Amino acid sequence: MRRRSHQDLQQLMGQVDALMQQGQWQEVAPMAMALFEAQPTAPGVLEKAVVTLRELGDWTGLSELLLKARNRYGLWPKGSDLQLGQALLEQGNLEQACHVLEQALQDADSEGWAHHFLGKSLRQGGDLEAALAHQRSAAELLPAFPWAVFEAAQVLIGLNRHAEAVVEVQEARRRVGDPADATIEALWQELQPTVALLRI
Repeated sequence: MRRRSHQDLQQLMGQVDALMQQGQWQEVAPMAMALFEAQPTAPGVLEKAVVTLRELGDWTGLSELLLKARNRYGLWPKGSDLQLGQALLEQGNLEQACHVLEQALQDADSEGWAHHFLGKSLRQGGDLEAALAHQRSAAELLPAFPWAVFEAAQVLIGLNRHAEAVVEVQEARRRVGDPADATIEALWQELQPTVALLRI
């Protein structure tokens, strides 16, 4: 492949930016990856590729990109542990995801999200008590985020602690506001027998 000129790369960068603003992720992907291959250490290039792969839900591609950036080019931007941890979780690599997300807890900017994804990993791995602790930490650190308390409610149902789950779903509903979220409302309906018992 011929080496791209600086002008070619600037033009490609502009095209990538324009397509990203339009949300045309399928079109962006090959261009963002070409940009990374041509200029991996240029400011913002890795981040554009990461955002594109996240938007496409290409978790395998994302983990491969991050590991290549770290191992070949020594690039590990802030938040990379969180990005890799989520990608590993989405691929079902729970043990590796937990290891990487525990490292992500050290980053104050990512800590709430790291707790959330670590909680999801632990729940899928069957460690419900630890999963609950992490979702509650995530809920505290991300006060507007409804899905940490929703996940906590699901864990509590798994632990047969339905009365506590009701409280968590009420909080998730409060955080969502209007319009209501169908997934949260479905769990709320599922808990109505417990709600009725609590009213007696």
